[in-house]
Amino acid sequence: MAGIGAVEGAMSDAMFEDMERQGELSDSILFRMTSIFKRSTLEASLALVDKGYVQKIVSDSGRSLFLVESSQDDPYVCFKHFCPCHYFSYNVINKMEALTCKHILAARIANALKRADIVNVTNEEFSKWLMKQEPMKQYVSPNKSR
Repeated sequence: MAGIGAVEGAMSDAMFEDMERQGELSDSILFRMTSIFKRSTLEASLALVDKGYVQKIVSDSGRSLFLVESSQDDPYVCFKHFCPCHYFSYNVINKMEALTCKHILAARIANALKRADIVNVTNEEFSKWLMKQEPMKQYVSPNKSR
């Protein structure tokens, strides 16, 4: 899968638009997903969504980011094209063998299907998230047991 590029990215974007429009993960979309994403990544991301481990943090001004639970203590702060997890930096950025990681894929699926828990915050709180000053443990999904 070396050299993941713009074509796969455009296919992915169109697929998420279809998913949002349909309001479900249809068999045809799932089939398309298996042609774009690694099976293990897709399965892991669907498990994160099913367990309710995705939150969408929305600021007063409408900016947003996603918190996706991880096996670490704190959830990952994810954006459409960035996740701080090791898999993303190594397989997506460095080796270019994957289009994305399970955390971003889970965030995009949950967002398209309206299954992300929405947390509204002030612009100041949001900026603290971006600077990683706000303790994230207080925002751990209520669905995750520790």
